[in-house]
Amino acid sequence: MASEERKPNDQFVLENDAKTIEKFMAEKKIRKIPGVGPVNEYYLKGLSIETAADVLTNVDVLTICFSRQSAEFFVSAALGLGSI
Repeated sequence: MASEERKPNDQFVLENDAKTIEKFMAEKKIRKIPGVGPVNEYYLKGLSIETAADVLTNVDVLTICFSRQSAEFFVSAALGLGSI
């Protein structure tokens, strides 16, 4: 996601710091999060979840409306955590 930040000529460095990454992710639209396709975007927007910050403030809603695995994915992605 950081590689898309200042295209085409500028470089962007995202510090390896939890607060910096959380701030960077907070304003990203959910559709920009890898793994969130048009169907999940549609469902999330229906729940008024449009940014990564919205994901983090609506964890309770996510756990009710999605499977545990999906809810955990959304939260991890919103925090900028990749999969292993």
